[in-house]
Amino acid sequence: MKRSHSRKDANRYGTFTSPASHARSGGSGASDRTPLTDTPESTCEKYTSCRWTLAYLGGWVNLMLFCLRNCISMAIVCMSDLEGEKTVVEPMVLDNGTVSGENVTTASFVDLRNGTAVVVVAPGPEYIPQSMQGVVLSSYYYGYILTPFLGGMVAARFGVKRVLTVSMVMSAAFTLLMPVAVRFNIYLTVALRILLGFVAGVTLPASTMMWTHWAPPHEKGKLVTITLSGSSTGSIVANLVSGFLCAIPLDEGWPFIFYLYGVIAVLWVIMWQFLAYDTPDKHPRVSAKERAVIGSTPKTTTKVSMRPPLKAMFSCIPFYAMILAHMADSWFVNFVSTYLPLYLSDVLLFDTETSGVLASLPFISRVLLNMVFAVISDRLHIHGLLSVTNNRKLFQTVGLVLPGAMLVGLGYLDSSQRSVSVAMFVILSGLESASQLGFRLTPLDIAPRFAGPLTGLSVTFGTAAQIICPLVTSAIIADNRPESWATVFIITGVVCFAGAVVFLVAGSGVEQEWAKDRKPLFARYGQSSVISGPPGVHEDWLSAELAAQEISESQKSNSFYRDNYIEILASGEH
Repeated sequence: MKRSHSRKDANRYGTFTSPASHARSGGSGASDRTPLTDTPESTCEKYTSCRWTLAYLGGWVNLMLFCLRNCISMAIVCMSDLEGEKTVVEPMVLDNGTVSGENVTTASFVDLRNGTAVVVVAPGPEYIPQSMQGVVLSSYYYGYILTPFLGGMVAARFGVKRVLTVSMVMSAAFTLLMPVAVRFNIYLTVALRILLGFVAGVTLPASTMMWTHWAPPHEKGKLVTITLSGSSTGSIVANLVSGFLCAIPLDEGWPFIFYLYGVIAVLWVIMWQFLAYDTPDKHPRVSAKERAVIGSTPKTTTKVSMRPPLKAMFSCIPFYAMILAHMADSWFVNFVSTYLPLYLSDVLLFDTETSGVLASLPFISRVLLNMVFAVISDRLHIHGLLSVTNNRKLFQTVGLVLPGAMLVGLGYLDSSQRSVSVAMFVILSGLESASQLGFRLTPLDIAPRFAGPLTGLSVTFGTAAQIICPLVTSAIIADNRPESWATVFIITGVVCFAGAVVFLVAGSGVEQEWAKDRKPLFARYGQSSVISGPPGVHEDWLSAELAAQEISESQKSNSFYRDNYIEILASGEH
């Protein structure tokens, strides 16, 4: 028979503070903490809230990560323009036999051909030889592959704010020094690129782990998507802005690519110091409404650990499904971003300028559809139409199977159908963005306490795929025949299909047993902060914590809840 406790009974057990409330107050139980409220956030309050500000900053840092990584690519193009000979035909020949006209003052020699003066400008210095360009471009990944897993654990130990601050300060410094290194020694350039990749490797796992504390379940997809969308936006910004910087008639132009992105990274660090905090409890400007929204997620009170149980993790099937899906997606993204401009010019026969513009369209599509898919995913979660696992599997399948199938079809098109080819690239790149709502969210689902290390490991394997993809692709298309391109399209399509099938069969969105925090509640918050009274009232402290999380703060304030709280905890009826 169910037994109810009156307020007198509650007093007999002593005063108490709910675990969720205790966690939100920073563990002090202070009475001056921000009170919670049942009033919902307005649209304006939501999108200007502290958690959404973190999403904007997260998108910015990933945008900068892409720009800092790829600015060397555009700089090499600018250097190549300087290295080529420039000829100015028919300048003005003066009566005294001298020659006047554009570039004459910097010309190496003036050639008089059939009475017509032709000014030939000597090639500029060769900063990065053709034979070393591949080494310079790939050296970033040699450093990047080493740190994502360690970065996740370091972020768990020292906090996301500190880790991202150090990472971006060092990244900005290496970028600002790059023009000096390029002019001084090619091997110093390679070393700086390796160091840049090394310090940047912590960024993605750290920015993902941030949402362990800040993302309510119904907003997780949108917040993580905004954070990750910076990478796609960065590809658009880098391609468009860098070309204009090259044209600056000062210091050869190309160093300004590094200067601009380095300075913007410094500005991000300044903004990050004022606006970012590791948890809502540490943030002085979280409103009562936002605290109530964030407090609805169990992840708020979940302790994040820096050392995952490696044996259990490497025995976890969903973990391997996440890894393989990430590798397939990384292979696809690397293939499109690296080889699409070459395919447009060499196979579809677009000129260089047109190829550059068309190559940015798939990334625009990716950014836009990414947000659409995020809204759909969160709506499916809010209305309970799909479980978390099926939600992740749906978008992972859409994001790999459909683009892979379209890539295979592209192999059968030629330059006479180039408009169709471009349209298909735009569509398939947009569809691929759905996969960001699959494997990218899996660490937060299956092991929220270890989201940083899991994301780091996943990024490490994804980076390995990004290293392997160009090696395989370049070897196959060396002869530049359409049949060779069709082969690499089929290979990439098969890789996507394989990753999707594995995730569809073995993926999961359920927190794994090995990832759960099984410490007793009083060990995490202190016994006096939960119930001060005779021991032995209730030993299942984990159930008590879950119950406290599932009952809103406003319910705890009314008389019914105060009279029945002890019974709810003791009976486990939650």
